[in-house]
Amino acid sequence: MPDDEVIRSLERITIYSGAITTRALAEVHPEVRELSVSQYRMFALVASAPDGIRMLDLAQLASTRPQATTRLVQRLEAKGLVWTERGALADRRAVVARTTAAGARVWDEISSRRQELLSDALEGASLGSGAASTLDEVARALEAAVRRGQR
Repeated sequence: MPDDEVIRSLERITIYSGAITTRALAEVHPEVRELSVSQYRMFALVASAPDGIRMLDLAQLASTRPQATTRLVQRLEAKGLVWTERGALADRRAVVARTTAAGARVWDEISSRRQELLSDALEGASLGSGAASTLDEVARALEAAVRRGQR
């Protein structure tokens, strides 16, 4: 079990990386600037699934009710960032959400700007040679925890 100092550091990373993401959003596109935190989170989950994601899985990953997920995705569709289709994956009854071409470009621009901001922020930090490996391990553990909660 990680010690309290590690947990506190991760909490601070979560808070300040969220602020950097908000800044990146504000600098990229007007349609993205107007996204609520919930809409952005939904957009991020869809954009992170290159083959699309079933709406039920999306609801579970986002810890939202299916009806709320549908409403959030519909708002993203109205902005031209995502689209949905029925029966695109193995389960032909499932509705799948995917980014549009415009949404993928917006996501790439957000990600690129966020990476620039993170790089600038970390410029003066003294990160050891194993930092990337350690952070990757942390990211994988967090993703696995979220996905375990999905089932």
